[in-house]
Amino acid sequence: MQTWIFQGNPDQFDLDAYLGTLPTQLPWLVTRYAQQIEAGDRVFIWRTRGSAEKDAGIIAETTVVAPATPRPESADAVPFWRGNAEQAAQVLPRALLRLNRVAGTREVLRREWLVQDPVLSDLPNLKMAAGTNYPVTPQQAARLYALWSRTGQLVARRERRRALGVREDPRHSRISLAWLACSSRVPVDREGDPGSL
Repeated sequence: MQTWIFQGNPDQFDLDAYLGTLPTQLPWLVTRYAQQIEAGDRVFIWRTRGSAEKDAGIIAETTVVAPATPRPESADAVPFWRGNAEQAAQVLPRALLRLNRVAGTREVLRREWLVQDPVLSDLPNLKMAAGTNYPVTPQQAARLYALWSRTGQLVARRERRRALGVREDPRHSRISLAWLACSSRVPVDREGDPGSL
């Protein structure tokens, strides 16, 4: 099973609004690696920054249910196209994805965190942002899953104090684990494990 990042530009397609409708299946354009993308592969959806300057990063997790074949855009997705709307009407190679989870506002794995991560700083979409489909190494996939599974969860007071190495302010009893896991003070080994978390 391969893990992928499929990237979308919010200037061309309103990803947030579309994913907010919680589609059961969504076709995604495949411009590269069509022969390697298979049913059962895991896909993280990456939203680029766009002109609205939203936080770039991973906003959803999906699973490939059908490999890339020529198919039209889903009828329920057509209204969300902004730029390049003629592409929505074309029959193009698209993989069919099942939506597993959409990140809430505080759950997005932000680009600025990932570029500082010792394992994820080499993600292919961070090196060459012009593509749509990117393979992820097993090491990167393990690290992404570790962060994705913890993002948005609350960390116990004792863990915060230990990880941050600072005195806790009792007025602030919660901290995002995504920030904690991506903080440079939290040990992360090259295998993608979040150290002592």
